[in-house]
Amino acid sequence: MASNPLQFVPAAQKLAQTGVEGFGQAASPYLTRQIGTALGNANSIGALRSGAVPVAMGDIATDYGREVGGYAKQAAGESLGAGLAANEQDLLKQQLDQQRKSSLLGAVGGALGFAANKIFKSTPAGAAASVAGSPF
Repeated sequence: MASNPLQFVPAAQKLAQTGVEGFGQAASPYLTRQIGTALGNANSIGALRSGAVPVAMGDIATDYGREVGGYAKQAAGESLGAGLAANEQDLLKQQLDQQRKSSLLGAVGGALGFAANKIFKSTPAGAAASVAGSPF
């Protein structure tokens, strides 16, 4: 049974994406504090109308983007590994199911063979005697 080794990767990537979004939301209060501090410092020195505010906001955005981007990069790599591991587990489960089915069929076949041997005996004379002595 052929299987696509990447079949579980999209689901793992979706979970990773959710984790990255959660990380971004968790970092939001820190980002807000940084913005407030930068604006408060610029205001305290009378520099709100200067070019310092866009520079400070750019630095804050770069730091935030670097943090979230680093987490996203790590999550993307791990999601590929998680998807491949899930595929490996699925293949192992399929293999074990096939072995269990084969064992069961072998046991059923052995039981039927034993029963047929008991009913019809193993020699032709025994089979004829068994049938001749039958009330049917």
